[in-house]
Amino acid sequence: MEQISNNIKTNKETNFKRVPILNMNMILYLDYFNNFLSVERFAEYYGYSVIRANEILIKGKNDHENRVKQLNKKV
Repeated sequence: MEQISNNIKTNKETNFKRVPILNMNMILYLDYFNNFLSVERFAEYYGYSVIRANEILIKGKNDHENRVKQLNKKV
């Protein structure tokens, strides 16, 4: 297998991409994006302060966007 970027490997014979691993920040960001209307409610639900929830969501969004870019790269 050939390494093509940080977390994506491909098999030349099948042209198969491995999906980068989801981290907890991405999972929480996607949960927020799909299920919550406000950061305040998200923070309350998970027991975070609003400041901490914002930090998690910013990191999760950045990680998610980077993951999508990696998946969309041509092999």
